[in-house]
Amino acid sequence: MDRGIDVNQTEESMKSAIVNETVAAILTRTFPVTVVAKDGVNVVLSQGGQSVKEGARYAVVSMGQELTDPQTQQSLGRMESPCCKVVVDRVATNVAYGHLENAKTPLESVVPAALQVRDQIKPLSLLSAEKTKADAPKHKAAAFQVDPGIVNLVPTPPADDRKVW
Repeated sequence: MDRGIDVNQTEESMKSAIVNETVAAILTRTFPVTVVAKDGVNVVLSQGGQSVKEGARYAVVSMGQELTDPQTQQSLGRMESPCCKVVVDRVATNVAYGHLENAKTPLESVVPAALQVRDQIKPLSLLSAEKTKADAPKHKAAAFQVDPGIVNLVPTPPADDRKVW
């Protein structure tokens, strides 16, 4: 590798990132972030610390009835309905404070504990950049050269193209 790269440090950083993401995923599945109190659109979340990020926006689902497998009678979890989004305003050690927005259902009748936080929502600017990359053509387009004396565009083949023009 290049002299400016510390291979051991890079490897340790990558291992640490993988472990942190795995542990966070396990904890979130075992102990999901839940709304524990609600006052209008203002909410208190059941976790703080490193579980959520201040200023971040997360998807929220409303937990419904318990689902069971008809053959085994095993619990399949609860029905989830997209509800709204929560913006985290302040993070404390054990709880976080935020507000709900873009509600798809009336929130007055929803019990706070039935609202659970899911994935973080990327900002629109990041989504636009990813969409632009995804929408970019996958093939090489011919470059165009403009001759000042001629109004029409003249196609110029790519450098690696073996076609005779």
